[in-house]
Amino acid sequence: MFLTSGEARAVTGLLSTYEQTAFDALLARAGNYRISEFSSSLKPMPVVTAEFLRWLEARPDAQTRVLRTLVDEHPAHPASDLLKAAVRRVSTTAAEGVAAGGAGRSVSALNEQLASNRAEAGELINRIKRGNFRDDYIAGIHTEIADIARSYNWTPPAKVVETVLPVWHELAPSLQKDRHPNAESALFNLAAQVQGLLSYASLYLDETRHARAFAQNSLDLAELANSDYMSAWASGTLSMLYRFEDLNREALLVAERGLLTTSATGQIRSRLYSAAAESAAKLGRSEATMEYLAKGNDEAEEADSAGSLDLPGIFGFPEGKVKLYAGTALVELNKDAATARQSETQSQLAVNIFSDPKSEERSHPDLLIAQGHLAHARMQLQDLDGAIAALRPMLDSPIDVRTSWHRKLMRGVLASANSEPFSTSKLSAEIVDIIEEFQSSGPENT
Repeated sequence: MFLTSGEARAVTGLLSTYEQTAFDALLARAGNYRISEFSSSLKPMPVVTAEFLRWLEARPDAQTRVLRTLVDEHPAHPASDLLKAAVRRVSTTAAEGVAAGGAGRSVSALNEQLASNRAEAGELINRIKRGNFRDDYIAGIHTEIADIARSYNWTPPAKVVETVLPVWHELAPSLQKDRHPNAESALFNLAAQVQGLLSYASLYLDETRHARAFAQNSLDLAELANSDYMSAWASGTLSMLYRFEDLNREALLVAERGLLTTSATGQIRSRLYSAAAESAAKLGRSEATMEYLAKGNDEAEEADSAGSLDLPGIFGFPEGKVKLYAGTALVELNKDAATARQSETQSQLAVNIFSDPKSEERSHPDLLIAQGHLAHARMQLQDLDGAIAALRPMLDSPIDVRTSWHRKLMRGVLASANSEPFSTSKLSAEIVDIIEEFQSSGPENT
């Protein structure tokens, strides 16, 4: 539905105060609409309201006009802020249309919304630090966020943005109002998760300027919530974003700061060790890389033996992620044949996990990264046939899950294929062809 559950409740609550004659007059003021277009004057108002919402769902041309009229006529209503956010979102959707193939809104529309949300969230965090908010919609929003997090690994990033922004607009009014003390941590924690989801989606949409700001928002909110888990997660995400921009010293500092300042244990602490290992590897620090990998693996194994649970989906760091980060760090270290062989082993284990349709860790984006690093490790071992075997399945991946991260990874593999001793090899030429086909078939700006 074009309205979130909270927005639909707000509209229903407002309309419950109307008699049919007054409601008909409101529709006329909004755009010469009439109750007779979707219902009957003989029906009770609750039935008319339900039929109105179904009608409005099918009438994009009427959505902005009707919602704006409701807001204008009830500026002091408690749901006014929520409906104003709905008006902004719906009007943006109507103005920009839908991207080709129905996969999501146009890239320019999504980028404008990401920029707007980034600024809005930063301002809101500053107000939160000074003010209070109340306990609204916690249970429902928690369920929505958990569902998005679980499905993130096989959902196109543009679709993630479309799904997450309405949740933020539903959550934001609650963050700005008087709070019950028991709701404080829960709401801050939910807000941290929403900003974290937007950070990942922004990165995959090649909007790194938004991604890092969202990750910092997530960290700020996690610290306000006193959540060691989300603080560790957001620190790991910030470190990843610095690495994506080749700011590897900053990436290492953020990961090490997270290890020092959060007491989180288990799989999420393993993520910080793994982030530190990747960052150290990119800096050529072999001993630090191996030390952090060992600690991350130990932390993950202890968590598994204790039966501890991560948050779902994108907020977790289960076995496949541990193997993926290890394979990545070792191939980045590029130390010797033994290190390349270890990278190959870890990357292959990650491929097995992420490609298993029965696995809860099944993930299109992570599978592509694991396949790319598996190919790179085999090239370091001068096994070009093996590299081709790792790369070719990538061409079967859904186009709308190929992201900026994958394009950058493929550029690294391509550079290796075009360098000595491979540059004149027929097998190397085949690798180049596969990579170029992969890059050219991806969607624009995804």
